[in-house]
Amino acid sequence: MSERLRDKVALITRSTSNIGRAIAIRFAAEGASVVVTGRDAERGRAVVGAIQAAGGEATFLPHELDGSVERSRQLAELATTVYGSIEILVNNAGIYPPGGHW
Repeated sequence: MSERLRDKVALITRSTSNIGRAIAIRFAAEGASVVVTGRDAERGRAVVGAIQAAGGEATFLPHELDGSVERSRQLAELATTVYGSIEILVNNAGIYPPGGHW
């Protein structure tokens, strides 16, 4: 890979499966330190394990976004305690309508 994301930290919401997982793995392959997030700790650890097995850097933070500013702020603050700063945000968590009310 090109290492074009070296020294960058990427926070990828809902990255324990599907598209989010693929993005997390690719960003790590490009050199980013990746914050993997989602509801399922087992799947989160599996994504981190796959990234680390390939020589990348990643951390799993169990967190569920609900469309509220408060939950988004909590995740951002938690992620910055791990890596100090976030340079890249991939908002893969689709929440509609905000607040989870149908």
